[in-house]
Amino acid sequence: MSLPEPSGNALVDQAVRSADDKKAAHITILDLRGKSAPADWFIICEGDNIVQNRAIADGIASDLEKEHGRPWHQEGLEEGQWILLDYVNVIVHVMLPDARQFYALERFWLEGYDAERDMVAPIPSATKTIFARLSRQKGRPGSKR
Repeated sequence: MSLPEPSGNALVDQAVRSADDKKAAHITILDLRGKSAPADWFIICEGDNIVQNRAIADGIASDLEKEHGRPWHQEGLEEGQWILLDYVNVIVHVMLPDARQFYALERFWLEGYDAERDMVAPIPSATKTIFARLSRQKGRPGSKR
């Protein structure tokens, strides 16, 4: 599998290598610097099932802990469909393929939200909670905003 080009950010590049080591598929790096986003970088990848998603997230967290510490926040490990590891300026999303296609984070953050195009179904309350938490900047250690 071909990995994305190195980003120049040590945490991003190490997280991508860790995800690849755990056989994550379709690894994508979003450079969101200069956009009104909750972090400078998103890493989005997917596993074939919930067990693999947990293994990918655990592998990333374990590998990054040595040099970068533990995630400031994490969500979704119990459910495993969409796992989020928040390292303040880098957020890792490990998703099942259906969830990734439905939420279309790449399109949402790179192209912007279009209500007519993107609102095919009501947004579940859990997703609203995740985006609300991601949007809050107050209290995030190391945040440049």
